[in-house]
Amino acid sequence: MYRIMQVLPCEPDNREYGGPVTLIKELSAFLRAKGCQLTMLAPALRGGPSTGVLHREERAFEDVSVLIYPTWFRYRWSTVNPTAIPFCLLGLKGLDLVVIHCYRTFLGTLASLGAAARGIPYVVVPHGSCHSGFRSRIKKAVYDAAFGHRLLRRSHRVIFNSRGEMNRGGSLVKRAQATIIPHGVSAPASVEPLDLRLRYGFPAQGRILLTLGRINRTKNIPLLLEALRLLPAETCLLVVGPWEEEAHLKRLQQLALAGGIAGRVCFAGPVYGEEKFSLIRGADVLVSTSFVESFGMSIAEALAVGVPAVFPEAAGITEFVAGHPLAFPTQLQKEAVAARIQEALRFGKPPLHDVPATGLEWSVVLERYWELFREAIEERTEPTSPPRAGGRQ
Repeated sequence: MYRIMQVLPCEPDNREYGGPVTLIKELSAFLRAKGCQLTMLAPALRGGPSTGVLHREERAFEDVSVLIYPTWFRYRWSTVNPTAIPFCLLGLKGLDLVVIHCYRTFLGTLASLGAAARGIPYVVVPHGSCHSGFRSRIKKAVYDAAFGHRLLRRSHRVIFNSRGEMNRGGSLVKRAQATIIPHGVSAPASVEPLDLRLRYGFPAQGRILLTLGRINRTKNIPLLLEALRLLPAETCLLVVGPWEEEAHLKRLQQLALAGGIAGRVCFAGPVYGEEKFSLIRGADVLVSTSFVESFGMSIAEALAVGVPAVFPEAAGITEFVAGHPLAFPTQLQKEAVAARIQEALRFGKPPLHDVPATGLEWSVVLERYWELFREAIEERTEPTSPPRAGGRQ
C-alpha cells in the first residue's frame, strides 16, 4: 500500500496544539487501518544547542515512526531545524505522498521542496495558518513572496477546514486547488460531567459559561467579560486553556476586577484529553467570542456532548451546523452575545442519548481525506527539477 509522510508543526503528543494534533492522530490511525506505511517528521519544540540536543531522534508514536529534529531557534510556534535539510531535500525517495500540516513552517517548506524535486505529490492542511493574523504581517508577507506562493501552488491540494478559512487564505491558492474538509470530532462513548461548582468554587445555584482554547488576543475575551456584566449575578465564567502571554492574562484579570465581576470569573489553565469532554458537559453553555475562528474545535466538541454553544456568526463551523438546535451564532457585540447566552441557557442541555448528530463524525471526515489522497497519488507526475542541495543520491 502507499507510503505517506506527515510533516508536523510539533511533536505528535504535544497537548497544546489542539486541533492539528487531533487530526494528525485520527488520520494516522485511519491510514494504518488502510494498510499504509506511515512516517512523521516533526520539530522538537524544546531542545537544540542550548540543551545539548543536536541530532535527530527517532521515536514511535502509536506504531508510527517519528523523526524529530532539534530546534535551533524558536519564535512562538515557528521553529528553525537546520539538521533536517539533508533529509527533506534528499531523503524522501520512495514516498507516494507528503502531507504538510500548517503553513509557513520550516520543515513544511523543506519537505515541499524535496517532494517537488522528486515529483512526489503533497497536500497542505493549513489549520488556519494561511491567515495573516494580527502579528508579524511583514514577516509573513516576506515568507509568502519568497517561498509560500510557490509552496501552495505546487501542491496537489490545499485542504481548508471551512469556507471562511478558504476565503481568508484563498488569495494564495489557485481556486482549483482549494478543497474544504471540515474538522472531525468524536466524543467518548460515555461522558461523566464534572461538578464545576465544587471544583472551581462557583455558587451552588450558579449558571456556568465556559470558554475553551489558547488564551490570546485573538480570542477576544474582553468582549465576553463585557457581556458577562449584562447577565444575572449568578452567571459565572470559566476560562480554560493555556495562555500565550502572562501580560495578557493579567490584563484580563484586571478587566474582570475593574468591571466588578472578578468573583464570577475563574482562569483555570489547560485541561486535556477525555477530561476536557467531562469539563464541557459540566458547563451550561460554551461561549466563543473570537475575532477569527477558522473552524471552532471547541464548538464542535460542545455540540458533540450536548452543550449549547454561542459563537461568532463568522466562525468556520457555522456553515456545517446551521440549524443545529444547540448552535447559537451571534454578532460580536456585547448586547448580542449576552442575549444569545440567555437563549442558550433557557434551551438547556438534552440528555446525552438525545444529542443531535452534527455530521462531523471522524468516520465521515476521514473518508474524504482518503479519497483526496488516492487521487493525488494516482495523478503523480515526474519531477520538474532534480534535487540540488547536498550532492547526489
